[in-house]
Amino acid sequence: MEQQAMPEAGDDLYLLILSTDGVLDFLEEFTRFTVERLSPPHTRLLCGLTLIRPRRPVTVAADGDRTRQLDEIQYAHADGPCLEACRTSSKVLVARVSTERRWPEYMATVADDGVRSILAVPFDLDGAGQAALNLYAEAAGVFTPEVIAIVEAFVERTSGALKLAVQVAKHAETNLDLQAAMGSRTTIDLAAGILMGQNRCSQEDAIALLRRASSSRNMKMHDIAAAVVAGITPTAPTTHFDH
Repeated sequence: MEQQAMPEAGDDLYLLILSTDGVLDFLEEFTRFTVERLSPPHTRLLCGLTLIRPRRPVTVAADGDRTRQLDEIQYAHADGPCLEACRTSSKVLVARVSTERRWPEYMATVADDGVRSILAVPFDLDGAGQAALNLYAEAAGVFTPEVIAIVEAFVERTSGALKLAVQVAKHAETNLDLQAAMGSRTTIDLAAGILMGQNRCSQEDAIALLRRASSSRNMKMHDIAAAVVAGITPTAPTTHFDH
């Protein structure tokens, strides 16, 4: 393993954020970047990145389908090295899957898949969330103290870039929620305007009509409003966020 490449890892990832099209693309590249930087000679690690979401953990990126499946198996068992690392903010080492006594069902499953050792190291996201790097190896004893030290140094240097990516993702989700809310409001306002013209009533009365229709038909008010607008024009309404 080439330790001299490690100090530039964080800077390289900030450049990677700028060069990829979106957060998910960056995270996928991050796992491949990790495999290239951390795999020992003659051994290619498998790498997954787990992020604890409000309801459940999710593998936000992996270097391949096999790694993603290994992570998902752990979530199905509701416990394992990665989840333990996220909960305790401490690294978790499984030096030999065959002799590991923790998580026996999960260990049996990954052993059948050819995994012989596992290392999970948490990221310090400073309140932005809980995340851990999952490394799987097809040989036992791969994660020596020297290798673990290099992985921990790598995680420490890349935590800032990952934190930035997570924050960007959260802002993107918030922006999408805002756009959806604004779009819904625009449709309701247009429908109210149509009803005001058709019924020669006030805006308050038009909104009340929409509410009554929503209640009586057991439909969302936005859907009722969309049907009213569609009766006048087939073109979907837009907000200034769409431009």
